[in-house]
Amino acid sequence: MNRIILIALTIFLSTQLYGQTEFKTYNNGLIYSEKTMNKLEHIVDSLNLKYKVCDFNKVFYSKTQTVGHIIRLDTNDVKQAKKDMERNISFEDFVLKYPNAEIERNVLVVKYKYKNYEEKEVVEFSEIDLNSSYGFEISQDNLNDLYNKPLKNTWLFDYNEKSEYSKESINAFYFPEEFKTTTLNLKYSRQIGYSDCLIDTIATKFKSDAKSGWVDLPENWQNLSEKKKEKLLDEMRSTKVVGGCSQDSRPREHTINIAMLSAEVTNWEVFLKSHLDIMNDRFDRMSDGSYAYAQRKTYIKELEELDINVLDLLIGISLRVENPAKKPLLWKYR
Repeated sequence: MNRIILIALTIFLSTQLYGQTEFKTYNNGLIYSEKTMNKLEHIVDSLNLKYKVCDFNKVFYSKTQTVGHIIRLDTNDVKQAKKDMERNISFEDFVLKYPNAEIERNVLVVKYKYKNYEEKEVVEFSEIDLNSSYGFEISQDNLNDLYNKPLKNTWLFDYNEKSEYSKESINAFYFPEEFKTTTLNLKYSRQIGYSDCLIDTIATKFKSDAKSGWVDLPENWQNLSEKKKEKLLDEMRSTKVVGGCSQDSRPREHTINIAMLSAEVTNWEVFLKSHLDIMNDRFDRMSDGSYAYAQRKTYIKELEELDINVLDLLIGISLRVENPAKKPLLWKYR
């Protein structure tokens, strides 16, 4: 009997826990109060009046890409294969010389350039695998402007020495053709333009000198003066919260606090970037298991209630282009 009671209690508690929302839900059924939503609606109404100044016919270009081959080798002749790649052996000769090499032909490879956590400029070459999110990739420092260097009929390899955990190996891309970019379909260009109109492309959620930590949101925060709200928002934007594990909800809680404060002081740029981070679950964590994903909601309805075209916005911010906006395309609401 005790076992039955324990099982029943466990099911009841699990149901109650699953039924709870991640954040407080107000009478309007949203995670932002009616007062906050009214402020956001006022901002969006003002932005809508300015949309006509945005260039929806701007042409955007795809990231540079090519069709290449992937080569993997971990036999006894790895060092010689490395030397042959360095002297730019032809692909056909390499295949004949190293029959044990694993060859994956005609894969789509896209080239990216960004700054890593050490603020070093990095070039990343990534396989786009439509059947998996774990395509092969190689990253290198952008020495001698690798991003703009001609790469037709060349090798790009990643050599790994033998260790107690793994064999000596070399993995490489071979590029039989040059990287090229193409004009995006007008439909997608307009979706990118729409997202640029809503988002200040140079605004950031966190300040550049943000430190790790935590800032509490007072229970009476909505009764604070405008000046104190702005000061509290500044403190939160100066503080980064890194999750300790999958169950650590602090990064998301910190960001929704930033979103609510941003709405209160009519800082649209920081609000939208914060809300999108919550929607996309874009946070740093020490570890993150897939079992925790289902507990995190997307909160699209909050944007739909503001008459934002969520589909165009999400597609617009998801597409990577070669010529992104370098400055805000729209005035800042104050």
